[in-house]
Amino acid sequence: MQRRAFTLIELLVVIAIIAILAAILFPVFAQAREKARATTCLSNLKQQGLGAMMYAQDYDETIMPFWYVDVPYTGQPFSQRTTYYLLIQPYIKNWQIFKCPSAPVQNIVIRDTSTTAGTRTLDVSYAYSSIRDQNQNFRVAGSYLGASEWVGTGAAGQGEGKFGVSLASIALPADTILITDAKNLDLWAENIADYWPLTCPVTTNNPAGECWNNNTNMVMTRRHNEGFNICFTDGHAKFQKKSLRRQWTRAED
Repeated sequence: MQRRAFTLIELLVVIAIIAILAAILFPVFAQAREKARATTCLSNLKQQGLGAMMYAQDYDETIMPFWYVDVPYTGQPFSQRTTYYLLIQPYIKNWQIFKCPSAPVQNIVIRDTSTTAGTRTLDVSYAYSSIRDQNQNFRVAGSYLGASEWVGTGAAGQGEGKFGVSLASIALPADTILITDAKNLDLWAENIADYWPLTCPVTTNNPAGECWNNNTNMVMTRRHNEGFNICFTDGHAKFQKKSLRRQWTRAED
């Protein structure tokens, strides 16, 4: 009685076919897994947007600021600042939605007077749109959301005080970025060239047309299949590959 067995060539062919299929399918599986994470992230931002809208309704149609301090700002750490994470917490009642499942751990210590220590360690993956002018006339004064970030006492030259901007001051709420995926929560510099075709205007203050870009940590991040999630100032959230410069201002420009 004869027994038929695989030849070496047949075995190598089968192994090669399996290797080819694996090479094709593994990236697909990775993209599908990342798509699921991106959906969770989008839900997180949507919930934050709803919290922002409820906050605005309770505070005379005013969006929460990124942060404020109760004394003149002198570089206080976030453990001494009241941040938007805390301001919208009464409406969302969930600390986990500030963490994107695709982001690395990034713990910060924020002020939280409801705790015994007066602070809370929070894993944060999102940043408030607090981008501001770096003496390059990137936008006219008062057209951006970041003007609301600086000081609780409203000291001269340090922003618009402890309150955020009014909804009425935003020309296009459905197209103005409020919260976004980011590597660093302190998103305030004009160095986000990955997210628009960035060419800063030539002005008296900026004759070379250069863009401020000397702190690479304060940037957004395209962590979801080469894109990122955004929450807009009308409360809705969506995925984008890039942003437009006008999406960062509250003026219709």
